Amino acid sequence: MNPSASPFPPLVRRALLGAGLALAAALAACAAPQQNLRMRIVSTEHYAPTQLVQVLQAMPARAHVVLAEYDASAPAGTSSAQLLAQLQASAARLGADALVVHDLSTRSAATLQFNPSGGQFEQSAGEEIPHLRATAIRYTTNQP
Repeated sequence: MNPSASPFPPLVRRALLGAGLALAAALAACAAPQQNLRMRIVSTEHYAPTQLVQVLQAMPARAHVVLAEYDASAPAGTSSAQLLAQLQASAARLGADALVVHDLSTRSAATLQFNPSGGQFEQSAGEEIPHLRATAIRYTTNQP
């Protein structure tokens, strides 16, 4: 379409384009749950990124250095696996070999709602509120 043939003046076209972009950004923000990821870098060394980050429940006996500590949470209904994947990606960028994870997740309270179509009250189960604390480590030896 020829811009000069548009029924809108240039200023109005720019305003409509800006409004459309703002709406798209707002919808994208609503689609992804807002996660709170705090990281504290511990090591002063820099390592090449790794491809695979193991998930452990306790510190290994194998010699290692601590690279970073994480505290991550997300809104109710977000899966812990989704939050853990973000932690693994961040740890991989730091060059970590493993994450030692402590799951501090809780559940929201169940709710009681009236269903007007059936005339009954329904109880919905509480949702998981994911909260993970993790330590990113890098092994200092090749032996397990």
